[in-house]
Amino acid sequence: MKTTPQQILDIEDALVSDDNPAPDDGALDYERCARLHNYLVAYGWMARNGRDTPDLDALASEKWFFQEANRGGGVEAIRERLDEPLNKFLDLIHDPRPPFFYWVDGLVMMLCDNFFIDDNEMEDKERFVLIYRTIADLGGHNLNGSI
Repeated sequence: MKTTPQQILDIEDALVSDDNPAPDDGALDYERCARLHNYLVAYGWMARNGRDTPDLDALASEKWFFQEANRGGGVEAIRERLDEPLNKFLDLIHDPRPPFFYWVDGLVMMLCDNFFIDDNEMEDKERFVLIYRTIADLGGHNLNGSI
């Protein structure tokens, strides 16, 4: 996916408003979510590195988290179990490295039903997957370093 700094920062038509409501069909609006995710990554990247908008060319040219070079470690096996819209979202997002928020350290792909034993009435069905790793400083509020 080719991305320019202008495409990353132009999110007005992705924001939910009365004139631009969220879809109510129950499906993940993966394009809108990916655009908002990438905007937050870009904003954090500029703030952390003290850079201006023109310098976003460096971020826009970086590899996506789920490109071939970053795959492995069971990621593909987990992705095969995910819904198509979630996989499309994952294909479109930038990896927020270094951390792009106080509590979010980066992307991870991990099944985690075993962390929700009390909430897992459907033991034969996988329901929980982590995609954002939190910082360890959250202590008891983080889930294996992830949310």
